[in-house]
Amino acid sequence: MEGLLFYWFAWASWIIFTFLLPKHPQRTTLSIWILSMIIISPYNMEAGGIHFHASAFVIMFFIYLHTKDISKKTFTYLFITSLILMLGYVSFLIFELFDPVWLLFDRTWMAAVMIAYLTLLLQTDKKMRIVTMLVGTLQGEILYSLILKKLGMPYLIASMEFLDVIAISSFVLLAWSGLELLSAYIENNLNYTEGEKHNHHE
Repeated sequence: MEGLLFYWFAWASWIIFTFLLPKHPQRTTLSIWILSMIIISPYNMEAGGIHFHASAFVIMFFIYLHTKDISKKTFTYLFITSLILMLGYVSFLIFELFDPVWLLFDRTWMAAVMIAYLTLLLQTDKKMRIVTMLVGTLQGEILYSLILKKLGMPYLIASMEFLDVIAISSFVLLAWSGLELLSAYIENNLNYTEGEKHNHHE
């Protein structure tokens, strides 16, 4: 069922952000954004012959909130990395369209893992990883829709299947960032312990 992974991940994230994390303005923003995604998810709209899932606009608003105050250098890097990610995502979709045989596993998981891997390669800033992923994939959805429109084929931008992809990608990115933080914590503790032993022997 398309959208099942998105709903599972969205509800779990909303519960964590709303009830389990310490109070913080960013926590409230994320909770509202996730809840808005869930509420608006059943609706579609059309503009200029292009079909949009309503969640696309909620994603755009989230991107705006997280990029309006960043520096020019950070914005330029975000633009470059999201452009590369967009091209990678569109290439995946085009290969899937013309040669679906090469998809050895479930396409949702393949797309999500590929997107997460590219994001981790391109973006070292933990706070900007999910933003980069959302910008790149949403741009990819729009570009792919325009390509299919030229071919006379309809395509729904930011469909429920797309939401499944970004839900899995987000989970992978968050899990990887968590492992990085855990690794840094263990390394710091080991260095501190070794330093204490060295000082004690002296």
